[in-house]
Amino acid sequence: KGSACNTNSDGQTINPRPQIPGKPDPAVTDPTCTVGKGQIKVKNAESNVTYALLQGTTIITSSSTGDFAELEPGDYSIRANGKFCPNNSDPIKVNNRPFKPAEPKFTVNHPTCNHPKGSINITDFETGATYYLNLNGTEISGVDGLFAELDPGTYAVGAKGNVCKTEKGTQVNDAPLKP
Repeated sequence: KGSACNTNSDGQTINPRPQIPGKPDPAVTDPTCTVGKGQIKVKNAESNVTYALLQGTTIITSSSTGDFAELEPGDYSIRANGKFCPNNSDPIKVNNRPFKPAEPKFTVNHPTCNHPKGSINITDFETGATYYLNLNGTEISGVDGLFAELDPGTYAVGAKGNVCKTEKGTQVNDAPLKP
């Protein structure tokens, strides 16, 4: 008597599930006043894993260490590529560089024979910047960009945004000597 089902084993083996790399845990360094580009570093980088930096579904670059530098502001993700299976990070954002005003443009009016004080006048205003005069570490605000009644000496004229500052040094000369 036979059976309706035949079982035939020819030694087929089912392989174990391929190893999946850990989900990338990125640390973001946003641009600063002095460094204009961002950086992303995978904190839990694994050996034998390649990391791909993506914008949307487009691969921007790859790294065996999980370090990505010189990044423009924008939205990214990282894909860990093991031998067979990938694992993606959560969305990552590199923020914009803080506003850094241009070096201030100004004129210096030096003391005269009739007036022993000088002045500094901002000549080109940048939207979003506020202007100040740095006198020995103390910031002094001017009225409409005018810093008047200044003693002869060295000054720094500054422009600042919410975070970043730019300064330029200048000199108010001594008054000419009267005969």
